[in-house]
Amino acid sequence: MIRWICVLLAFWVATSQAQECRQAPRMHALDFWIGRWDVSQGGQLVGTNTIESTLDGCAILEHWRDVEGGEGTSLFYFNPNEDLWKQVWITSQSLKLGGTTLELHYLGLNHSDSTLVMRLPKEKIIFVVDTIPVGSMPGRGFIDIYPLETEDFIKKVLAMDWERMIPGHPGPGGRLGTKEDAQNLLTLMQEASAEIKKQAQDGKCWDAVEKEFKLPKYANWPGYENGLPFIARRYCGLWGRGT
Repeated sequence: MIRWICVLLAFWVATSQAQECRQAPRMHALDFWIGRWDVSQGGQLVGTNTIESTLDGCAILEHWRDVEGGEGTSLFYFNPNEDLWKQVWITSQSLKLGGTTLELHYLGLNHSDSTLVMRLPKEKIIFVVDTIPVGSMPGRGFIDIYPLETEDFIKKVLAMDWERMIPGHPGPGGRLGTKEDAQNLLTLMQEASAEIKKQAQDGKCWDAVEKEFKLPKYANWPGYENGLPFIARRYCGLWGRGT
């Protein structure tokens, strides 16, 4: 996140503000802070702060490291439209902008090898891309998921503190997801996996399974007929070929 903000600020500096950043006194209000600082509380060292000027003087970059190894980075930049300094703070798990905290969680393989779960702790909202559909059958994207790892991923999502989920694609009626939606998907995957594992052991993968496999319990879910073949193919790949 800091990297992309720096890219945007660099473009801003290159196009219009470099001269002002170098010369305007208001752009140097935080220059006194530049350097390396030991931070103590009650006479004991709690961490170190390294402050540097960056982007041709248009921003201040802070690197914090506490004595236990925790780290964080701040980018301070001056917004001339508001005549105020702004701060973006990010650690390995959270981003704070204004009064809003956004946590970033990597919970392992799922729909991809790099998807993050975003959580707004105060609002108890999470954002999950593609992996957990809301009130509907998994679709085409299921064909290339990591199936067993995705089950573990959903269990970890369920263990988080949240009440509403924003999906990557709108669910029926555009509603937000709930923990019940996540649990229902996990149950579906576990039942499909167990059934197709038996059929794979009987040598029925691929053609027979794709023709015969059904999940009647979920027949009323939107996308049921279209989603079944993708579920069958993915679990045949897992249990029939070990991929």
